[in-house]
This record gives sequence, structure tokens and C-alpha cells, in this order.
Amino acid sequence: MGLRRSYLDFIQDSVAATLGSLQGREMLELGNQRIARREGIRERTGKAWFTQQGARHTSLDFNGKDGAVALDLSQRIDRPEWRGHFDLITNPGTTEHVEPHAAQYECFANLHDWLKPGGIVIHIVPGIEELESRGRWKNHCNNYYSARFFADLAAANDYELVASTVLNDLRAACLRKRSDRPFASDRQALLAGITRREGGIVYHGIDDPERRRPVNVARRFLRKLGWR
Repeated sequence: MGLRRSYLDFIQDSVAATLGSLQGREMLELGNQRIARREGIRERTGKAWFTQQGARHTSLDFNGKDGAVALDLSQRIDRPEWRGHFDLITNPGTTEHVEPHAAQYECFANLHDWLKPGGIVIHIVPGIEELESRGRWKNHCNNYYSARFFADLAAANDYELVASTVLNDLRAACLRKRSDRPFASDRQALLAGITRREGGIVYHGIDDPERRRPVNVARRFLRKLGWR
């Protein structure tokens, strides 16, 4: 999806309200995110921008570029050094591509495990209401989040819902982890908050040949140029 100035502003405001600053903070970015030239920001990647803010940046992406760790979020990941490690996790348009639909549960459980108590996770993802009312982000993905999804996620897992808004017709939410309790969302309840709409980009794993289909290569290229 890439990073827009409005997304970075939301992240900065959320960090200021909770962590104070990014200086010296451990951060995990989902997706090897790029910043389009049209945003008027000097840095071209999320890694460069967050590092400039003082964060100790780690990214997770299938492509493994720019030092990104290649992991598949559709599976529970046993990575002891990441458990309770990150002060900040950002999800600017990554989890909606995790497949199959049932694996959304594993994806959010992983993020819970990796977030430090007191840390925050920021989600900026397509919403089902925006899709159905205005056709926004159609065919971008197959998984669309409800307006109540993040409030329900917070209630089930002792998170504080710090902020919730709509940016560029995307659901934006900041959640703060208040305790070290295990991930407690009910699987069916969590999946009920994510509506399935076929026709979007689907990746099933790190080596999925779907990533190399010309149409998806073209989509990724256009996103790097700042197109959706």
C-alpha cells in the first residue's frame, strides 16, 4: 500500500500520545513500505523515515529487501527473541493480504505476541463500510475490516483503543497493549469482523508463484509509483 504523509502523521501523533517519541524504540513494520515522491518527503522508504526518527527499525516482508525479514504471517511464528519485544508495530496495508481468510487469526495472534506490554500497534487497512458505500479499495485485497473490528480486538485482549479514524477511506486505529496476557480473541468472533470479498491480490506464502504473475508484478510496480 505504501506510506502517505497522512499515515505518517497519524503514526507520529499516536506515538506522541503514548510512547513520547520513537527515539531508541524497537519497531516492527509490516511490509517493506515505500513513500511516493508526491508526498514531498525526502526519505523514500519507511525504514529510512523511521530510522531518521530514532527508531530501531525491523521490517517483515516476503521480498526480503532492504534487510526485511521474510516470514509468513499466515502461520503462528515461533520467534522467541521477538516475544514482547517491540514498542511499536505498524500495519500500513499488509494484514489484509494474509491468506487464507482463516489465517487472519494467526496473523493478529503473532502481532499480539510480539508487542511489548505498554507498546502500541497501528493498523491502517481497508474497511468494509468504505468498500460497500463508495467502492473504495475494491480489488486491493480480499479481506476488509469492519468499523467495530479494532474495538472488539481491544476488548478481547486488554488493549486500550487510543485512536480510531478514517484516512483516505482506510480504517486507522492505534491500540496500546496494557498487559502480558495471552492472545484471547475467539477465532470465530475475530473472523466475523473481517468480511471476505474476492478479486484482490492473494499471496499464500513466501514462495507463492502468484507473486510472480505479470498482473501482480504490475500492481506492485504501480504501488511503488504511488498508485493504489
